[in-house]
Amino acid sequence: MNRPPLTPAQEQVYTYIVEFQKVHKNRTPSLREIGSGFIDGKKVIPERKSKGSTYKLVKTLVKKNYVTQKFYENVPYWVVENDKQDS
Repeated sequence: MNRPPLTPAQEQVYTYIVEFQKVHKNRTPSLREIGSGFIDGKKVIPERKSKGSTYKLVKTLVKKNYVTQKFYENVPYWVVENDKQDS
């Protein structure tokens, strides 16, 4: 499946979510964690100061079909399916 290309900022957030899922198998990152840019003390992407701009980037990744949005008790979270990581 061909997906639209990502901007550099979208690519950074996508990379963060993929790397986070590799480290934390049973948990997905929060917007605060994505914005921090750190995974277990290691800087993965540049920090984003605004949760709002981070959320817009994640929503765009959902729209472009790079991540899937799910809900747990009305709280959204985002996952990258294994087949999407390889594309």
